[in-house]
Amino acid sequence: MRFSICAWATSSIPRCATTNGARSISRTRASFSSTSASPWRSCDTWFARCGLAGASCWPEPAGFTPLWKAFQRTYDRLGCDPYIGRRLVSLLHDAGAAPVRSTWIYFGSCAAEPKWPGFVENIHSQLAGTREAMVEGGLLGAAEIDAALGAFREWAHRPEAAIWYAICWAEGVRR
Repeated sequence: MRFSICAWATSSIPRCATTNGARSISRTRASFSSTSASPWRSCDTWFARCGLAGASCWPEPAGFTPLWKAFQRTYDRLGCDPYIGRRLVSLLHDAGAAPVRSTWIYFGSCAAEPKWPGFVENIHSQLAGTREAMVEGGLLGAAEIDAALGAFREWAHRPEAAIWYAICWAEGVRR
């Protein structure tokens, strides 16, 4: 049986849950793949959330780097690991799977693509959704966040705007 784990969802799993081996990973997998709407219901697929390190905008919108770093820090302030993607192969191994593959899943776009408005809105909503946590955690001031979010929206209308973002993916087979 083949298993997959993706760093797209693992950062929302507390660190303690990802260090306790197969039982914790199995509970996580079950909670993500047990719905009938899941395209993965016919196979044992493990999802998690992370991959936050790999966002790159060009030209870079004003304030984007500090905003992105504060966004990442909201994860570790909640006891989660925004860089868990680097550990996916190890998590599979610790859960009893034999790792067989690791790669990246690319999410990116540029202003010329039809999917660009939705792509920009998704990123903007993720960043804006953590505004309160960033302010309350002392990670970035409200005015800085608002200015960076405004600059991001303005940047999105530039014809040469592009963003690259990748998440980690690993696969393993049952031992």
